[in-house]
Amino acid sequence: MLPFLLQEPAWTAYALGDLQPPWDADCEWQVHAQGVTLLYHGLTPPVLMALGSAESLHAAQLPAKRYQLSVKAGHLPVLAARGFSLQPLAMQRWLWQGRLPTPPNLAHLLTPHDLPSIQALLSPAIGTAEEADGFQPAQLANGIFYGVRQEQQLVAVAGTHLVSPAYGVGIVGNVYTAQAWRGRGFAQICVAQVVQELIKLQLQTIVLNVKAHNVTAQNVYRRLGFIHYCDFYEGFAQKE
Repeated sequence: MLPFLLQEPAWTAYALGDLQPPWDADCEWQVHAQGVTLLYHGLTPPVLMALGSAESLHAAQLPAKRYQLSVKAGHLPVLAARGFSLQPLAMQRWLWQGRLPTPPNLAHLLTPHDLPSIQALLSPAIGTAEEADGFQPAQLANGIFYGVRQEQQLVAVAGTHLVSPAYGVGIVGNVYTAQAWRGRGFAQICVAQVVQELIKLQLQTIVLNVKAHNVTAQNVYRRLGFIHYCDFYEGFAQKE
């Protein structure tokens, strides 16, 4: 399985990170002739990650009635043929390519002591179209987070979903700015600081996800040295 995952780390980055604690305890791996299916049970509903050919997904055991998706376009018809109704969200995977402007000294490193502030910042986005992308407290304890404070309040944050020095991958995520403080470059500053720390770890693969329609965020990431790597889908699959 590992040699297969290492063939395209920019796409399999989440799976590679999930090979290590604490994430590995929630993983169910299914290895097929032409790919790997990962069911991540650390979230509700579980995440279905299809890695490999569409044909390999035919062989996967999918006992749950509802999944969060991380799949390529070719996997969607397979899930539909297996009786799942789909709510796909078009996404893009972006890959850092080695150009990072020096960020101003405005963001500061966040620690587990800052968890209440992060949760308070992200809470208005929960259940909305701009919902913060999968923040879990364990990500703060096991990753890298930077934030900007204004008027003694945390107003912007960026962090990581996974950091795996063992497999050379880092995944930037949890990027969010409070509505009243947008348009000031705070998100770009926070992301730049996070990427700077990942570079210090000498990771070979630094990636992030962005909604396909979010041109504003894409322009920010492009300025930080990221390029559009591939298209894929998140969203949900449900079987009645």
